[in-house]
Amino acid sequence: MDALLVCLRAAMAVRVSGLGRVCLRRKGVGSCLANPVFYAKVARLLGIGVRSVWPTLRFMRQCWCETSELPDDAALAGTRRLIGLGLMLAAVLPVLVVLMVWGIGA
Repeated sequence: MDALLVCLRAAMAVRVSGLGRVCLRRKGVGSCLANPVFYAKVARLLGIGVRSVWPTLRFMRQCWCETSELPDDAALAGTRRLIGLGLMLAAVLPVLVVLMVWGIGA
């Protein structure tokens, strides 16, 4: 349970720092909200978050389960597919951040 609290606190810290970067920029909030790259970045982050729920629940269920049996191969393949998709979505995030910093799309 301690690891879950640490993960939740880390997720909240990421959200607070991101919100701070949007609200406390020198150019103001309007420069972020007028940039379509910002919305692409937010959509990617939401996609990563939604796609990570199922593997996280599966891992938590396996950790809290009292038996030591592993899930079947189809369940493992589905979980691996979702994790891979989340990693592919995350790979584009640095590019979107650089585009925002350079002012492309504004």
